[in-house]
Amino acid sequence: MHRCLHLEEILQEIFKNADYLSLTVLARTCRLFYEPALNAIYWDLPGLQPLIERLPHDLWSTRSGELVIRGPLRPNDWEVFASYSRRVRSLRLRWFASDAKLYRALLSPPDPSFLLPNLRTSPGTVSAPALLDLMT
Repeated sequence: MHRCLHLEEILQEIFKNADYLSLTVLARTCRLFYEPALNAIYWDLPGLQPLIERLPHDLWSTRSGELVIRGPLRPNDWEVFASYSRRVRSLRLRWFASDAKLYRALLSPPDPSFLLPNLRTSPGTVSAPALLDLMT
């Protein structure tokens, strides 16, 4: 592999122009590509569903197209959530009454840094502290 591909900044530039399918393939190609590809996949999310879907399947389900949380997140679940949520920089949330239980399930992380620590505020996104305020 060429030495320039060992520079994360170059990989970020390449990966930010790749589509979702290509990024998933790149993440599985080699260890060097794994982190930058996942960072690109989770950089900008249309909602919380991609993060919730990384949790064990016994914790969530979909009913009539809506994501439903079946119970509280366990410590191991929070670790999984944190490993992906730290990659999110932009989040476009929808606000429907049916989502209230989903948002409430995320209100009690064992460590506040588990809940979207790198989320940036920009048009159409909500910062992590503002997200908590809106959910309470």
